[in-house]
Amino acid sequence: MADIKSIDPNDKLIWYREIVRYSLDTGSAPGLRERRDALNSGATDAAQDDLDVEVIELTMELPNIDAELINDHDDQSLDKWWWWHLGKIHNQTFPAEQLPEALRAVYLDTETT
Repeated sequence: MADIKSIDPNDKLIWYREIVRYSLDTGSAPGLRERRDALNSGATDAAQDDLDVEVIELTMELPNIDAELINDHDDQSLDKWWWWHLGKIHNQTFPAEQLPEALRAVYLDTETT
C-alpha cells in the first residue's frame, strides 16, 4: 500500500487502485463506487481496465462481502455504470450484455467456473 500522504489527491486512478488492491479483497471497499465514478469521465487505459477486471473477479469470488458494497443502486444505469450494481454481479444476475466487452468475458468465465 502506498503511503497515503504521498498520493496525489488529483490522481483518480491511484485512489481507485488503492481501494481495489488493498480493500476489496477483505470484502469491504468504502468509496469504491465514487472512486470509479471519478474515472468515468476520462478515457480508460489498460491500468483502469485491469482494476475493473479485479473488481468483477473479487465481487464474484468473495464469499463474505460487505452488504453495503453489494447493495445495488437501481437509479444508476446498468449499461453505463456497472459498478453501482455489484450485488447483481456478486449474485451472477447482472445482464452480461450490459458490461463492456473485456469485463463481459471475465464475468461469463467466472460465472461458469
